[in-house]
Amino acid sequence: SKGFSGPILRSMIWSAAQGQASGSGLRGRRGSRERKRERTRTERKSRPEPAHSAEPEFATAAGDKPAFLFQTSGTTGEAKWVKVAHGQFFRAIQGLDRAGGLDHAAEQTVYLTAPLAHSYGLSSLLEYTSAGSSIALPGGGSPLGAVGDLRNPQLARRLTAIEGVPFFYTQLAKLSGRIQLPGLRHIGTGGSAAVPTVFERLRRTYPVQTCSVRYGMTETPSVVSQKIFIGNHGEDWSSSGRVLPLYDLRIADEAGRPLAAGQVGEIHLQGDCLAMPYPGESDTGADFFATGDLGYLDADQELHVVGRKAKECVPHSQNQN
Repeated sequence: SKGFSGPILRSMIWSAAQGQASGSGLRGRRGSRERKRERTRTERKSRPEPAHSAEPEFATAAGDKPAFLFQTSGTTGEAKWVKVAHGQFFRAIQGLDRAGGLDHAAEQTVYLTAPLAHSYGLSSLLEYTSAGSSIALPGGGSPLGAVGDLRNPQLARRLTAIEGVPFFYTQLAKLSGRIQLPGLRHIGTGGSAAVPTVFERLRRTYPVQTCSVRYGMTETPSVVSQKIFIGNHGEDWSSSGRVLPLYDLRIADEAGRPLAAGQVGEIHLQGDCLAMPYPGESDTGADFFATGDLGYLDADQELHVVGRKAKECVPHSQNQN
């Protein structure tokens, strides 16, 4: 808890307390969760904007104050520090909520397998707690990593959602015959491309109702785009969904010129939630941030990420992240 301060910490404490009061915590009553989730969705969609919301507190008192420092992975370049402000995280999660991107996160007991030092892990924690969910974290004692903790039936039977990178789900699929997750309703992923065969196997093995695929980066709190797959997931798993209204996104060629739908180019971003410039660097004045990721927008304006612009990875001995 020493790493958190200010409005973000208060938001986390309030959300966790709200989840426990509604019986969604690990020690709470199990009850009829589906009715609670449906009621929560209806209330969140129909409730009017409060006359005195918490937003001004973030926008004025602490909006520009640093909340977190993350380090980029340095996979294809030099690792850099990214400073994210309270207000940026608040607006990012609020924007995701208003776009319906947190409906799946309501009243869950979610197993967060991504490290909280990683943007994906911390963003997921804030997203789920803002929706009134409870959090379970890996114990760190299993030689199999996070998937090994699921062999504990006391944990496994309480979980209703999981967030993790595709490699975690590949491990889970291999052990699915020995791991029972009777309450699992949602699985979410990010960090790299989803493997369709793995997710389809998990859907057949467990009572999964929804899956989410997200695209984001360390420089963008929460997500840039997200795709929710419901029921039989016969749709295109390569899609990361539509871009949130928080961001302007374009696909550009080598000269920075916008490309038409269906054409692969570099993903460029613009928006108030973009945590730029890097600490210690001056603002370049560029209209868009070149992410280094390659992708395209389809005819439905859904984003498809196909790889990185840089073809070579930095050797581990040179990457001290």
